[in-house]
Amino acid sequence: MSAIRHIVSLNNKNTESDYMLNILNLTLWTIMPTLWTCFVVYLIWFLAKAKRYSSISPAAAKQLWTIHRQNTHCRGRKWQILSKGKETIGFRCECGYEHLQKKPLLAHSTVILNSSEVSVFDKLNTPHKSR
Repeated sequence: MSAIRHIVSLNNKNTESDYMLNILNLTLWTIMPTLWTCFVVYLIWFLAKAKRYSSISPAAAKQLWTIHRQNTHCRGRKWQILSKGKETIGFRCECGYEHLQKKPLLAHSTVILNSSEVSVFDKLNTPHKSR
């Protein structure tokens, strides 16, 4: 053996493992931020693009079918309601066109306001019946 210490020399056993740990450490500092960035970008994309089925009424499905026929000059005379469970989620036209009502996963559910509440001002503005 030579006077210069070699990687495989018996006197220098830790040099190889230290060298490998340094390379691994540098590689991790490069790879980990990249992996986390990719994960965050994918998560944002998934939450923005992923959709779920939304229910519509059969009357709305028929109206959408009529609009489809008018806009595309479709000659189809029959249509079929598409449902998932007990909910109507769309329709299929005789021509092969299919409409599925979807909305993003993060979309809020629709809020139905109750208009049955009566204010004091509504009572004041109503005319009284004279006898």
